[in-house]
Amino acid sequence: MAWHAEVSFRVALDEPHETPEQQYWAGLLVPVAATWLIQAATKIYDLCQDSNGVRGYSLRRWAFWKRRFLEIAAHEDLMISTRNMASRAASGMDTVDGEIQQCQMQP
Repeated sequence: MAWHAEVSFRVALDEPHETPEQQYWAGLLVPVAATWLIQAATKIYDLCQDSNGVRGYSLRRWAFWKRRFLEIAAHEDLMISTRNMASRAASGMDTVDGEIQQCQMQP
């Protein structure tokens, strides 16, 4: 699972989506990457936080993916379905971030 998810994040999020060709590919790739976060955000966060360092996962990458999903959700040149999936992924990440903060605040 870890390898497939990381590859989908890399191909969907690491490149800009400015040209028509990039926007076409975003329409295909972003929903796949978003689905990983919608379905398994907590598990992916755990991989990012793991001190053993699973290749491609870190809290820095988590923050990058979240930022990219938010950028894609606001990108008016992308299909609305792509933007909605990106928004759902970012929302799932926000939920996990909020749960982590609540756990850290408890004595």
